[in-house]
Formats: sequence, structure tokens, C-alpha cells
Amino acid sequence: MSASEVDALLERLVAQFESPYDFLRELVQNAMDAGSDRVEVTLESHRPEAGVDAGGDEVVFELTILDTGSGMDEAIIGQELTRLFSSGKSGDRTMAGGFGIGFVSVFAWDPEVVLVHTGRGGEAWELVFYRDRSFEKVALEDPVEGTTISLMRRGRASERAAIAEAVRESLWRWCRYCPLELSFHDLDGDDPPELIQDAPEPAEQGLASTRSEVRGESTLRVSFAIPANVVFLRRGLILAEGGPRQLFPPEIADALGRSCDHLQIWADSPQLRTTLSRDKVVDDAGREAVQKRLLELVAALREDLLARLQVLADTSDAGEPGEAPPGVDRAWTRERHAILAGLHAHLGLEMHALGDRPRKAAILRDLVHGRGISLDAAVERMAGRPILISTPPAVLRGGHADRGQ
Repeated sequence: MSASEVDALLERLVAQFESPYDFLRELVQNAMDAGSDRVEVTLESHRPEAGVDAGGDEVVFELTILDTGSGMDEAIIGQELTRLFSSGKSGDRTMAGGFGIGFVSVFAWDPEVVLVHTGRGGEAWELVFYRDRSFEKVALEDPVEGTTISLMRRGRASERAAIAEAVRESLWRWCRYCPLELSFHDLDGDDPPELIQDAPEPAEQGLASTRSEVRGESTLRVSFAIPANVVFLRRGLILAEGGPRQLFPPEIADALGRSCDHLQIWADSPQLRTTLSRDKVVDDAGREAVQKRLLELVAALREDLLARLQVLADTSDAGEPGEAPPGVDRAWTRERHAILAGLHAHLGLEMHALGDRPRKAAILRDLVHGRGISLDAAVERMAGRPILISTPPAVLRGGHADRGQ
């Protein structure tokens, strides 16, 4: 491949990333691949050196990503980092085997200079990459642990807040579930370092049922919860996120039906692959296998929902000693009523998949007899008479509960 062809390839690789800040995701992934347990991202601005006519509020922004991974020696640098770049000394440019696409993404931020410090096996190196994609490499005497990458770009001091927010947004969007300690610190701001970390648990975990499965390196979890959301990941790094109808192909969304309105899905699997720019999960056999298993878990989750409704509707145990006032179902508290109502709301979105089974299941509370009852049984028992719907006694006002009304 000629130098001009490599230049064109580099430009295409840089341009394909959706956001100029997506390189942060790539460098965090590289850090995890290198076995790092910590990544620190910092932003700092520097005034031009004395004697340099910068004019106005011009500064140099320094965006640094530090990891504690295994680092790189000269062989790794040559094989995986600099394949697409020309040496500032020799001008030689080659492309054979794999190359560091993740590192190439840093140029989407349009830095004037990229400084890399890395070391491994007793070696320590400094590399300087320039805007024209050339680079220089120098051996260092002092040891270096892990890898530190610093991007330098001129700008206006007034841009700092927007840059800091874009860095923060990118880290939270893609990396908040990564299994390492990830932080961001705006060194020119007043706030302390921010930990970029979130718990992958459904928002309504205390209310709705959850089905989880761990097989090898894959973790799948489905929940009935609001808002509906699907997250595809690999090793904690987000590959895609959105609503079920947005991320699933039409045939899967159609199979889920109204379940799409209250499904939260977490799928972290090495079977999920992305395009070169990491902006789309590839439709292949691996993804199809994951989606098939997710549908099976959703079917099991529907059964769990129906079973939980029956258990809750049949709640006994008064909780406190003493005889209840006439007509008061002491076991049926405001809290239990709220949970049952919430579960019924989820059930309403699953009726298309459960058929007439909810009518036959004892998922309603018989407040008179203090036990669960099915809709069909209630209709049969009342023999055409109206069925009264009531709130728990604790909700009734004006002393009506004490009078059993």
C-alpha cells in the first residue's frame, strides 16, 4: 500500500467515528485489554509561553489519559501502534498485519501533538505524533509504568467548560459500566475528580421481577421496568444503547410486542461485535444467539411475574397481634397494595403473550376473605352481582376503615 493510500485510509478511519470524543472509549478499551485496573482522565489548560503572541484568551488544552496496564515495549509499539504512521526519521511507512485503530481515533479530536509515554519489560519510550501523522520515538532512561497519552490542542479559554462536559458525557455514555476505576478531573475547575461508575441494576428492581443468566463471559439480564432500555456491551464497555424497538431488528421487536414498552435488557457478551467505528453492533450469528436467549429469558420473566402476583395476592400474616376491626384486611397494607398495582401495570403489557391465563390465576386480593382470588372465580362467585373495587384500609380517610367501610 502506497503512502498516499495509507494517508487516505487514515483519514477515513478518523472520520468514521460519530463523535470526536469517541477516542476516550477506544483508549479505555485499550487500557482494559492491557490489564489496567484504573484509568485517569484529566483536562488542563496552559497559557502560551512568554514571548508568544497568542492574542485574546488563547490557551493550549491538554487532555491526558493514564492507565496502569502492562504498557508497550518496542516490539508492540511497532506491531500495534505505529503501523499507519511514518517515522519522522526515516519517512518509511508500512502496513502489515494488525494496527491500532483505537489509537488512530485520537486524531478525531484534531490535536496538534499527541504525546505517549509507555514502558514494559524494562523498556521505556516516548513517542510524539504530529498532525501530519508523522511521529518520533525516543528511548527513556527512567522507567515508565502503564501508558499515558496526552493530546495537545490550541483553543480559547472560554471553550474549556464545553470540552470538559463533552469528555464527561463521552465517558458516561460508553464507559460507566467498565470493570475498572475510571475517573475524570477538570484540573482548572473547582470540583474534585469524578468517578465514572454506574450500577447495572433496573430502576424498579424492588418492584419488578428480574431474570439473570451468566454463561462463561456472557451476562444477560432482563427486567420489566420503566423506562424501557436495551444495553449491548462487551466486557462492560457499551457498544449500543437505546429502546428495544430502536436496537432490535423488526422481527424481534414484533415478537416482543408491547413488552418493548417496559423492558430493560442488559446483554454483555463477547459474541457481540461492532463495526470498525464501534457505532453499530454487527448482525451476525453471535448477535442472533444472544437475541434468541434474551427472548427465552423474557418468556421466563412473564412466568415469574404471574407467579409473583399470585404469591403477593395471597399474602397472610397480620404482622401485629390483636383482632382486626370488622371488615379490615390487616395483612393488606398500603405498601402491598402499591406493589400489586405496579405489578398489574406490568402485567397489562404482557396480556398479548399470556392469553387467558391471567384471568384464571389468583392474582387479585379478596379483601373480605383475606386471600388471593382469580377474576374468573370472582365473577363466578358473585353470579352477576357487581364486584366492588377497594383501596387498602390504610388509604381510606375519615375513619371509614375503623367502621369497616
